[in-house]
Parts: sequence; structure tokens; C-alpha cells
Amino acid sequence: FYLLPCLLHDKIPNFLPFWKPFRSTANSSLEICIGRVYEFEFLPLGFFPRLFVRIIHLSNITPVSCWKTGLVVDFGRARGLLQYNESAHRLSLKIRSMPDDNGHFKHIDVSKLLRLLCETVDTTIETWYDTNCKILIPCCHCLSEGSLSPWLFTMEECMECVTDGLGYLLCKNYRR
Repeated sequence: FYLLPCLLHDKIPNFLPFWKPFRSTANSSLEICIGRVYEFEFLPLGFFPRLFVRIIHLSNITPVSCWKTGLVVDFGRARGLLQYNESAHRLSLKIRSMPDDNGHFKHIDVSKLLRLLCETVDTTIETWYDTNCKILIPCCHCLSEGSLSPWLFTMEECMECVTDGLGYLLCKNYRR
């Protein structure tokens, strides 16, 4: 099929039916939600439409809902939400697990989808644009709780934590 991102609606649709939290009833495991935030100093107008087209052409990616500055996609048992804020030059990725027919969560597709989307964003930036980009990682607990302003760790903080042998970081919103 053919899709022209510039002809999509400016209005953000109600994507909440596609992004509602899933809770397992069959066992005690819960969904996971992870993400990335890209903050750019500057981006030309064509960035998100180009990224949009690249993403919907990835194998095994199924668009669920789309608008001019965002889209919801499925990949196996994972669902991704991408939103681009043109005025703030900020791209937000959120990926969450979806339960299977038995209510169990399989998280392998979540990490695969995050890797696919991050590689696609990185390739689009490196191939087409000469801009500085700050990569932030939202706290997975804040995202899972549905926080509107999750704590954001810098990529450097996370890499330093790993090299120091720590398996986790605590955010400032932890146990308020």
C-alpha cells in the first residue's frame, strides 16, 4: 500500500484504545514498558516523514494508527508508540509488551522492536542529517505506571552504571 505522511491528519487521534495497559490475569507477571527520547538541536522539516516511511517498511511491522507526527505499530507481541514534537525537536519512543491468548507476557519482542526502531532512527539521522542528538532513556517504572513526565536518564549515566557493574539506576520519582 502507499502512504504519504504529509497528507495525514495534523490532529492527534485518540490512540489510547491502542495504548491501554494490559494486565495479566493468568499469572502475576506484568507488562513491561521501555523507551527512548531523542532531543535534537535542530531538524529539517522532512525528518519525521522520512523516518515514518522507513519504519512502516520494516519487515513484521504493522501500523495500527498514524497521524502526521506519530504512529502506533505492532511487532509480534510488542506495541510501539512514536511521537514527534516539531517545535521542541523531540522524538519519543515507547514500547510495551502485549499479552498472548493465555494472558502471559513474552518480552523478547519488546527488546527486538526497541532495537529495530532505535537502529532506524540512528540510521536516518546519520544518513540524512548533520545534527547533534541527545539520547535519553525514560525510567521503565515511570512508564509502566503511566507517568506523564517519566524520569529521564542520559545514555551516559546508563553506560557508566553498566561499566561500574551496577544492574540498575533509581530515578528521582522512585517511591514518592
